[in-house]
Amino acid sequence: MTPKLPNRAALGFNDPFHDASFARLDDTGLVHVELERFTRRKLERQSPLLGYLDLMPAGALDGVAAIGVVEGDMLAPLFWRLALAKSAGAGAEMLTDHLLAGLTFNQDRPEEHVQGGLTHLGVLDRYRDGLLAFVTHALSPDVRVAVLGHHQCHTANAFLSSPFDEALSVSLDGGGYDFTGADGGRELIYGAAYQCTAVPFGMTRMPFAPDVTVAGAFSRIGTQVLDLHFGEEGTVMAMAAYGDPARLVAAMEPAWMWSTHHVVGSDAGKAALEGQLQALRRELKTNQDRFDLAAALQRHAEIKVRAQLSQVVTPATRALCLSGGLFLNCQIVGQVQGWFPWLEHVYVPPAPYDGGLSIGVAQLLRHGVMGVPTAQPAFMPFASGSFASGSFASGLSASVLDIIGACRARRMEPVPATVAEVAGRLAAGQVGARFEGGAESGRRALGHRSILADPRDGRVRDRINTLIKHRAAFRPLAPMVLSEQVHAWFQCAPGFASPNMSHAIPVRDSVVAQIPAVVHQDGTARVQTVHRALTPGLHDLLTAFAALTGVPVLLNTSFNDQEPIVQTPDQAVACFERTGLDFLYFAGPGLLLSR
Repeated sequence: MTPKLPNRAALGFNDPFHDASFARLDDTGLVHVELERFTRRKLERQSPLLGYLDLMPAGALDGVAAIGVVEGDMLAPLFWRLALAKSAGAGAEMLTDHLLAGLTFNQDRPEEHVQGGLTHLGVLDRYRDGLLAFVTHALSPDVRVAVLGHHQCHTANAFLSSPFDEALSVSLDGGGYDFTGADGGRELIYGAAYQCTAVPFGMTRMPFAPDVTVAGAFSRIGTQVLDLHFGEEGTVMAMAAYGDPARLVAAMEPAWMWSTHHVVGSDAGKAALEGQLQALRRELKTNQDRFDLAAALQRHAEIKVRAQLSQVVTPATRALCLSGGLFLNCQIVGQVQGWFPWLEHVYVPPAPYDGGLSIGVAQLLRHGVMGVPTAQPAFMPFASGSFASGSFASGLSASVLDIIGACRARRMEPVPATVAEVAGRLAAGQVGARFEGGAESGRRALGHRSILADPRDGRVRDRINTLIKHRAAFRPLAPMVLSEQVHAWFQCAPGFASPNMSHAIPVRDSVVAQIPAVVHQDGTARVQTVHRALTPGLHDLLTAFAALTGVPVLLNTSFNDQEPIVQTPDQAVACFERTGLDFLYFAGPGLLLSR
């Protein structure tokens, strides 16, 4: 018999122009699924509703008292139809047909339809029974259905994932729809700020209206000038460390470059923007020119974000939560406390970009709409405090049998291994992958789906970038460090915490030579602090490595090879088999594969 799932569950979906995801939040905690981990296509646009029907077990709707989606142009209109049907008296069969029709065709962008392959493969019919059950449940009079604002969900995710009783929560990204119009209608905006309290939960919207889009500028210049793919803004940030911002800083000043869609949507605006982008393209003749442009873009972005935050961060602000895709820029996040030195804490959730919106939906429904009390702190500690263990790792888990089966399917036999043995392999110069429990939410591996190495050998960075991850040599690799010793190795205040690898901060001059593999060109590193209560197994590994080497730091990068981070044991073993990794360690059962 399938056990009955807990009551008071909230189910959230994002509206997937990219990064499709869903989240379920109940009495036992959070399950967050990003569909790209299963489809193996980055920035996946497939419907998260179909992903939910595919991946969640029978009975998963038991106890779901609220269902929500982020306002947008893809999935949200279908939910509006569903919500209105409760008063219109429409039946489940008719609404299921409407949903299937909407999932089959998007008249605005049929060639980029979010369901892509499913439509072309003709397999949508297999979802009809599951979709009918979903609609029938949603039409129940005791189930609430809601469509929520984009930035409202970003800011809620940041605050309700933080350990704070109260904080200012700010969202900045490339744009999203919120219900901010005078008549309550939707409006495309580029940021929002809320003053938040946990007990009782409340969000008060602050006057904040960004009139430029820094995230949009990164996307435009990355794709239209630097010839990168959509979603590679992190590559631009990495390039910036190798450039001279002064050389092209003037070229980045025209306002058109930073304008919102409202401004550049007109014919005149489009022409002016294209003229500026063409002028930039003419400046690029060498790779160094590309690095200089990236550096100028990063410098301007820092100036503009500081000015935007200055609108709402006051001397009374002590805790600041940041969300929206822009705050994947760890160089900006790392400077915020320097801009506003009275801030005590700056927090970024594990998935601050659109893939995390579904978490915000579920959190808003459970704590705002349903009124379930919050249980702060939720995700992480600071100088003191307790938290839910492992809560950043909210992806689906695997069993020991799944692990053994994945190994044997490729004629490999794992062997038992201790944490001390793994630390010894790393100290001897081997590069290994670590797999544990649920996958991390977000794009940054935090030890559950990570590639690890000894940071003392600078050559290991080239080996990983070239032979394992097959990416540009200028891409940096990050350090994980024992939280108790972060202050001795990096320039930060006592009590500094970055368990979600959100902050780039300077490495202390006295230790740069000891950990060259994780020091970026500009002398900074994107730090992950490792806390025993949050990830005890990872803390044990770092402690064992420090005992062998005197260095409480390991190189950490995501476990993947030009693909989304691995999710399943099968994907992990396949990646190990085709790359230059020396070993793969399944930390839960303590099983090892090696060459």
